[in-house]
Amino acid sequence: MGKTAQPDYSEVITLLNRTLNLEYSIIIHLPRISNAFKDPVIRDKVMHLSAASVKHADTVAASIEKLGGKAEWNFESFPDDGDLVKMFEDQEAREELAHQMHSEVVRLLPEGLKPKFREIAKEEEWHIKVAQEILDYLKRQQAAG
Repeated sequence: MGKTAQPDYSEVITLLNRTLNLEYSIIIHLPRISNAFKDPVIRDKVMHLSAASVKHADTVAASIEKLGGKAEWNFESFPDDGDLVKMFEDQEAREELAHQMHSEVVRLLPEGLKPKFREIAKEEEWHIKVAQEILDYLKRQQAAG
């Protein structure tokens, strides 16, 4: 009997690793960054965004390994400039791109993994809104001087 050919998941593994490097490279710093917020509601949103992102990153890494790949983590250094507006403008853009990437991942994944990534793509829509709320708060604070 011949060996059954294993499916080639290299395209989806590459895309999943790109999501790890794009969206999750700064998340380890969000708890520390949250300390800069005086408003407890906004601080909680930052922490919730952090926790949800860590959960997503874990799912992405586990899926990469399940598909036969190796998760390629790449964490960024703590932002030195302290420009929270720029930081959350970048985060909002990352969340939007992550939403697009996770939607594409759904198309490429085998059926068994699709529901997890449909859920992640949907949650990314919420992450975008939270990042926008945080950014709006920061801009109001900046305008108030």
